[in-house]
Amino acid sequence: MPLAQLIKHLQTEFTPDCQNLEQEIDAALAQLIQYSLDVPYPGEGQTFRRWQILSQVAALDLSLAKIFESHLDALAILHELREDTE
Repeated sequence: MPLAQLIKHLQTEFTPDCQNLEQEIDAALAQLIQYSLDVPYPGEGQTFRRWQILSQVAALDLSLAKIFESHLDALAILHELREDTE
């Protein structure tokens, strides 16, 4: 399932007003992390696409988006470090 399909799926399945919000966020984040490498890295000419993805996740739940963005930022830093050593 491509990332766009996962986000559409989460739009129907994710219920931020449920009593198990922490578990909902954990489950959604675990699914999103599987597609992290599909999100363009910053500075590679696809910033708008990156922002679109993050805004779609934020529309589900802002806390989920902030955690996912932090994960993506960590991956971007690791990506840059690898490029610097090559």
